[in-house]
Amino acid sequence: EPLQKLKDGAGTIARCYENRQFSEAIRHIMELADIANEYVNNAEPWVIAKEEGQDERLHQICTTGINLFRILTLYLKPVIPDMAKQVEAFLNIEPLRWHDYETLLLNHGINKYKHLAKRLESQQIDAMLEKNQQAFSPSTESSTTEMEK
Repeated sequence: EPLQKLKDGAGTIARCYENRQFSEAIRHIMELADIANEYVNNAEPWVIAKEEGQDERLHQICTTGINLFRILTLYLKPVIPDMAKQVEAFLNIEPLRWHDYETLLLNHGINKYKHLAKRLESQQIDAMLEKNQQAFSPSTESSTTEMEK
């Protein structure tokens, strides 16, 4: 069950944050995000939505997906607090606190979705790296002066 796997990751991620092992925390969170993505991909809610008589199943899939998203947001909140605030507004919830991984959103209304972030394409990243490299490269002009005797 993907929800239980995400819940089970709380202790490991908390220890990583407490020990200032931020990259390790993110690595664990990314592994859990892969589990969440696999669940959604395999459940195919976009296909279920087109099938007659599947409203309850679709609702269960979407509820699980939203709860997976909520738990991942909670785990990432120390790293992306502003985006977490946007997610909290979207989900119509109080600010997330660490122990919230233990509970699920059930029979809860959420707000209309608003785009949270823009995906960066590899060309944009390459352009930013190039610009950054140029900004920090040493000047080709000579800064030496001759000493007078």
